[in-house]
This record gives sequence, C-alpha cells and structure tokens, in this order.
Amino acid sequence: MNDEKNPDEIVVRDIDMVHFEMMDDGFLWCGIYHKNGQVDHFNITTKKNKLSTIWMPNCGCPPEKLAQGHARKDLDIL
Repeated sequence: MNDEKNPDEIVVRDIDMVHFEMMDDGFLWCGIYHKNGQVDHFNITTKKNKLSTIWMPNCGCPPEKLAQGHARKDLDIL
C-alpha cells in the first residue's frame, strides 16, 4: 500500500462501484471498488479551515466483508 497525502491528481480505471460516506462534518470517506476486487480509499478532511486528502490504493475490504461486520482500520490514521 502506498498512501499519498494531498495528491494533485488521481486516475482510477475499471471501477465497479464508488461509495461516499460523510463520517462527520469535516470528514468525507470514499471507497472505490474495482472490477478485479481491489479496494481503494480516498479521505477528504478539513481541520482549521485547511483541506487535506489521503489516497490509499489497494487497502480496503470488499463490500461483502463489510456487510459481515468488518471493522475499517484505515480511518485510524486520521
């Protein structure tokens, strides 16, 4: 996994599904599910009026495992 803070461009191909979720007023989480099963995460946060992003390719859990109660640990780094 190659986390990248504040990337200036992200291109994603062969997407099966995109899932956005507001975690709180200053934090938007995005899960990007590829047709091959890979899951990427993209987080957008605001702190003290500063926008920050984190791109985490190939780090997530497929949606069927999330439905089984999988806990997302990727959000702990924020």
